[in-house]
Amino acid sequence: MTGTEFDHTSLATRAAGPWLSRVTRELGATVVMGEEVPGFRYVMCRVGPWDGCSGLELMEPRPGTGRNFLSRFLDTHGEGPHHLTFVVPALEETIRDAERLGLRLVQTDLTNPRWRETFVVPDPTHGVVIQIADTTSPAPDVSALATGKRDTGSLPLHRLGSDRAWWEPHVRDPVRTATLVSTTLRSTDLACSHRLFADVLGGHPRRLADGAVEFTWARGTLVVEPASTPGVSHLSIADGPVGGFTVVGTPCRGDEITRLTTDRRSRRRSR
Repeated sequence: MTGTEFDHTSLATRAAGPWLSRVTRELGATVVMGEEVPGFRYVMCRVGPWDGCSGLELMEPRPGTGRNFLSRFLDTHGEGPHHLTFVVPALEETIRDAERLGLRLVQTDLTNPRWRETFVVPDPTHGVVIQIADTTSPAPDVSALATGKRDTGSLPLHRLGSDRAWWEPHVRDPVRTATLVSTTLRSTDLACSHRLFADVLGGHPRRLADGAVEFTWARGTLVVEPASTPGVSHLSIADGPVGGFTVVGTPCRGDEITRLTTDRRSRRRSR
């Protein structure tokens, strides 16, 4: 890869299967991959075209595996947004940049070239886990995603993963095809957000009319809003269900699309 990508927004659930049925049916989500790993299982989806939008991950604890980070999160916060994931070209370099910014990184794992990772712990600025990773795996073949076949040998899967088809019985035929346009994050310090998402993670910033800042990557858009309480606010979905939609306690809003589009048109007229 040549640049950083906003890879996905991850939602913690108590049971991912029913939610997968909903997002495949109501949003037309396409499963990229999924598996069971020690302590939990997950499924990764795309909502919309491969280019330009980030993904949506659903995670659930595995029964009988004891308490872990995910079960503790659910006990404390309930179902909802757990982390944002960025894939970078060179993880060690990004780690150095993040540490210079004063961020606290935990659970750094550089042992699996298919998916090396580290995590920024939730802080008073953003209030959400931020996962940073790099990978030697190429992007999935888009044409293959339209089928039920997955080349597990080329995907960035966990080295201890198993049951990589657990999600298949939960996929439903879509009634519409929506697009995940952006994730909105509340920030208590926009200057700090700029240093992280622009300077460290390479997002292209653009200030919106209401004071929020939109950071874009080749794949994925993050809107950061000034707020007194941090955390993920909502997802912006184009062509979603009339009347709105909620995924794992996270609102999916269509009105946001009008706001962003209007702001872009205003900026073009002012040039």
